[in-house]
Amino acid sequence: MSVGGTFAGGQSRHPEWDLMFRKGLTAARIAELCRAERETVARHIRVQRAKFPDMQADHEANRPTARSKPLRTSWLLNINELLEVLEAEGRYPSSSDQDPQRRRLGYWLSVQRRAHRDGRLTQAKLSALDVLPAWNENQRAGLAQERWRERLGELQAFTHEHRRWPRFRNPTSEAERVLGVWLHAQRQKASRASMSDAEMRLLEGCAPGWYTWTPKSSR
Repeated sequence: MSVGGTFAGGQSRHPEWDLMFRKGLTAARIAELCRAERETVARHIRVQRAKFPDMQADHEANRPTARSKPLRTSWLLNINELLEVLEAEGRYPSSSDQDPQRRRLGYWLSVQRRAHRDGRLTQAKLSALDVLPAWNENQRAGLAQERWRERLGELQAFTHEHRRWPRFRNPTSEAERVLGVWLHAQRQKASRASMSDAEMRLLEGCAPGWYTWTPKSSR
């Protein structure tokens, strides 16, 4: 998946720079965030402004005012790292990814989605996040997938510690009961052939032998 095709502004070698400039960031700031040479970014912006005069108008309209609190560099760097992951892998990272860096970025993105849902994101942050294509689309499905992966991680941790499957009948704790109900639901999904191949592979990879249960045959 190429991120470039998702940005407005026609053909461009660096569409993310174009969008950042339109959102009010200076060439120097873009260079800092994207770890690029300042003159390279400035030259690119000059060329694009000549092609698309409305870029400057967008830049001026979105430029932070003196009263606006500037966004932290660390916060903006997360956006740039997410762009790199999206271009390399064709998807956003998840808070349950195995890689610690991907997991951190996935968690950060889920926090922004939650803040947006609760109406706690400032306009400056919303404008900056617009650089990320479809960062908030299918949010409900994304949250459900994150919860599923979190349960999978909990199952893996439980079996590693207790050397058995969690029970939803006569559990030793409420946490085990919740996990046991979830595992039972996954086994039922598998028996109905309603589980995706990706979920089957993930379960088998993280919890080998999880599907040892056979439902009673119907009369």
